[in-house]
Amino acid sequence: CHPEETHNKINELIFSLMKGKKVEKIINDKNRKLKFVYYPIFDDNNNNYRGFIELSDEI
Repeated sequence: CHPEETHNKINELIFSLMKGKKVEKIINDKNRKLKFVYYPIFDDNNNNYRGFIELSDEI
């Protein structure tokens, strides 16, 4: 995987999360499908973006 490409995808992910959107990605891994869901986390009082929670599941 091209590092620059990965970097752009990560920026895109963070950008969506900072806007308060949850992001879903489906990854094919050998003989199974993995679903990753990223939920943004914000400060309670001033609504600053803090990071995200990543949940993954086999589908």
